[in-house]
Amino acid sequence: MRLMDPDAWKVEQAPAVVEGIDLLKNHRMHSDLGTLDCGGRVAAHVVMGNTSYFITTNTHYVPRLPEVDPKQIVIRRDMRFGPDNPVLWPRLYSEKFCHLPAIPRAPAHPQYREQLAVMWWNPTPDNFVCPASGKTLTRGLGRLGGGWFSKFSIRTHALIKEYEQYVKSLPTGTKPPLLLPQLVQRLQLSLERLRMPSTYVRMVVGVTAVQREYLELTGLLRYMMKYRPL
Repeated sequence: MRLMDPDAWKVEQAPAVVEGIDLLKNHRMHSDLGTLDCGGRVAAHVVMGNTSYFITTNTHYVPRLPEVDPKQIVIRRDMRFGPDNPVLWPRLYSEKFCHLPAIPRAPAHPQYREQLAVMWWNPTPDNFVCPASGKTLTRGLGRLGGGWFSKFSIRTHALIKEYEQYVKSLPTGTKPPLLLPQLVQRLQLSLERLRMPSTYVRMVVGVTAVQREYLELTGLLRYMMKYRPL
């Protein structure tokens, strides 16, 4: 059964006791749960292929996977792909792309929101500098204005510097996963394209490309440096 089939996932409220395990005991004792479950605050009981699983996130909520029909995934007006976008929604686990769950979500804390909010920002026509604004002479084309390119550039170069430091920290003869330098190159090219004159639609596409590649590169770096099993 494919994971994207309509009947592949059945999500429901977890019962208090499942297979002899008292889930509510986690508030008082941890003896009946595994080491990785001791910090769980909430849990979701998922039945997949007649096998029971528990999802614990060590937070006050369990993200529900969006219902997506892969045959109807289309780009939206904001140039995003809605629920099928790993920078906006939780994704199904993939052995090939284990880093997707490590992609950060939009920060809620004001300090981090100020630093990274640009990576979830949606441009509008007001952010497009075109001939009608009197700020450019390129007829029919324009560019991202209002200092937004500088914000993307600062965050991008800081992340690439972090990647370079990670590569230097690897043992001699050890190469990073192939996807890492590929994401770095794509991010650099997308940022450079964002500097060039374009139509408004192409400018929005360029912004979302930088955002997606920045956040996926962040997730992959976090996975390699913090979460990867030894």
